[in-house]
Amino acid sequence: MEEIPAKLETILNQQAEKENTKFEKIAGKLCTPPKGGGTFLVRLVPRRESNFDEPVYLLFRWKDLYFEAFYSRGKWYRLKDHEEKLPPRSQLPYSEKPDEGIYVLMNTTSYGSIGGSSVVLGPRAWDHCHVSFLKADDLVRQSNKKPLTSGESPALAVPVVGISEPLRFPQLQKWIVENCTATASSDVMVPYEFTKHFTNWGDLSTALFSGKLTEKLKAYTLEQIAEMLGILMSGKREAVRSPPKKKNDHEAGSSRNRGKRKDN
Repeated sequence: MEEIPAKLETILNQQAEKENTKFEKIAGKLCTPPKGGGTFLVRLVPRRESNFDEPVYLLFRWKDLYFEAFYSRGKWYRLKDHEEKLPPRSQLPYSEKPDEGIYVLMNTTSYGSIGGSSVVLGPRAWDHCHVSFLKADDLVRQSNKKPLTSGESPALAVPVVGISEPLRFPQLQKWIVENCTATASSDVMVPYEFTKHFTNWGDLSTALFSGKLTEKLKAYTLEQIAEMLGILMSGKREAVRSPPKKKNDHEAGSSRNRGKRKDN
């Protein structure tokens, strides 16, 4: 996981150099690339005791850390609201025939569509994710995609709760390291103290960018929010920096009068 923030910082510095600006952290935090940044891959490999020895590749987008596709046995499976381009075929080969090389799932990136955020994590959860993705072609052909979104560890939700959210919330990452290791005796439900923040990442990021707390976040201080967050969502930074321009009364009046014919 440490490699992902390091790569992100490289991207941010490169974007800043192109614009002749200096990259600066906000409250000591990295933010997602304001200019997009493309995608990054995570290679999911089986445990030694698994009957399946093939890796699966998980595709995340830099701009908001969303999980939007996975690559299994020469084929891409994309979530319905995917946005970014796929990696080149030279990196991960797949058929040029759309029906053979790419399958678009009906599921979107929202938690309600991938099985929810209350997920049991641990070695068995990742095994289930790995095997379900390897069997995706069979599941699609049999019209049985339930393993992707059902059970205590929905396969589509595991990469989000196990990778995206820990990047956003480092205390969750610490909890995962302490409780979900390969030697753990059993998988564990991710506590509500973490999951309750998942849909607030954007609002929490905005609070740090603006230095202001909305009514929704009055229970926290800015210091607590800074401690809570890892990577910030840059889209919220742009919203704070570029509020919609309002016309003053003089400008509005001029606009209304402009174009009217004066009667002599």
